[in-house]
Formats: sequence, structure tokens, C-alpha cells
Amino acid sequence: MKIKSNLNYIHYFENVAILPNVNNISEDDYNKIKDNPIFKYKNDEGYFETKYEFSLQNLNPARAIKSINDCIDVNLLNSELEKETRESVKKAIINRIKDISTPEEVK
Repeated sequence: MKIKSNLNYIHYFENVAILPNVNNISEDDYNKIKDNPIFKYKNDEGYFETKYEFSLQNLNPARAIKSINDCIDVNLLNSELEKETRESVKKAIINRIKDISTPEEVK
């Protein structure tokens, strides 16, 4: 399940971390946190989006590249790379995956 956090910091609920931007969590983890009162409040207030769909195909290249640069999930980026046909967007995905995958001390 994808959850998008609109906050700039990590939230922990029942030992499940929700990072800024798009998160891909298991159904088991979602079931652990869905009844947490703080999670429910923040979800109702729009801090989290639990029905979030990450898809680049319907976005113009500039918006797609912004979404790519906001994404921290390598698996999600790889799945979008397989579907993407626009060269500029493909290049942005490859660069983002490389950026996420490179250890900080190497940068």
C-alpha cells in the first residue's frame, strides 16, 4: 500500500516508519497503524494520503520530474522506469535511483 506523507519529517506508529513523500508499506503494517488515533487524525487532516497513486504517465514532463525528485522508493521508481517512454523522464528516474542508491559518504 502506498502512503504519501505531506510532512517533512519521519513519523513512527506502532514501529512503522512513515517517511516524507511516498512510502510503500505492507498491508500488515497498514493494519497495525490504521486504528492509531494520531495516525487517524493526521490522515483525516490531510497530512497523509492513503489512497495515493504514483503514476508518471498522466503528468507533463516537468511535473513528472518533480514527482521523481520527491520520491524515495527505488522499487517504485524502477517500476515507473519500465513503463516510461519519454527520454527526459527516463533520465530523471535513472539519476534519482542513482542518487538514492549512492551512500552519503561517496557523494
